[in-house]
Amino acid sequence: MKNDETVLSDVSLYTEPAIHEKEGDTTVHVSTSYKFASSRFTFSTPSFCESENGASKTLTETDEDGDFILKRKSDSNYIIIEHAMDTRLKDVGLQVWQGSLLLCDFILHNRSIFDGSVAIELGGGVGLVAITMATVARHVMTTDIGDDVLALCERSINLNQHLYKYNSSNDEDKQDVVVVRELNWLQCPLELFKLCEPKKEFDIVASDKKLLETSETLLAADVIYDDNLTDAFFSTVNHLMSIGKPKTLYLAVEKRLVLYSYRSRSLLHAISHLCEKV
Repeated sequence: MKNDETVLSDVSLYTEPAIHEKEGDTTVHVSTSYKFASSRFTFSTPSFCESENGASKTLTETDEDGDFILKRKSDSNYIIIEHAMDTRLKDVGLQVWQGSLLLCDFILHNRSIFDGSVAIELGGGVGLVAITMATVARHVMTTDIGDDVLALCERSINLNQHLYKYNSSNDEDKQDVVVVRELNWLQCPLELFKLCEPKKEFDIVASDKKLLETSETLLAADVIYDDNLTDAFFSTVNHLMSIGKPKTLYLAVEKRLVLYSYRSRSLLHAISHLCEKV
């Protein structure tokens, strides 16, 4: 596909384009050529993920017929995400993609793994995964490129602060629970070594060094669609894994069917290249 071609996420197929406005909201300057929407993503913590000591447990209660008794929560929360509808390929970070929903579901079902952790997200887009992670993690740094994407991400992060488990005011370094930073994989690792006074709003700065060193979790969803970027992604992951504590990468990928008309057949080319890298 070419950068000027238009793409639409399956998540937005039945979404009405209407921006959610509240009195006192600040305006985010994004591309006026796109239609935007404000979506609510409802979630609840699975009952089998909860126990008195915070560890995961499995329900074993059964009824008289031997069927499992599933305890379901009557209450639920929701995350508000402001996002674009269809965009050009170069601006896909402004949309919500299915891989991010899968990764969010994984986080919610494995809260004990991430409780109190520090996480770095690559290709965070409009912030859904970072916000979900912040419901259990102590700190999250979500990264992407482009002023429009980063501004929209920060807006959603500010809209959902009430969901965060840990309070930045109780942190000895007063570090925000979620920070938004610009990270260009094609410039890494040079960019991570700068750690200087920021020239732009979302630059990585010296105060981020502790997050990079203490992070144990790397997150990425729907970042596999271009071979050159896939190579740059793994180069960035390898560099991050060489900094500080050992880290685990959680990668969610949606298999996209790409049609090559000149071959009259379809190929999952991006996935094939990913498998070669792994």
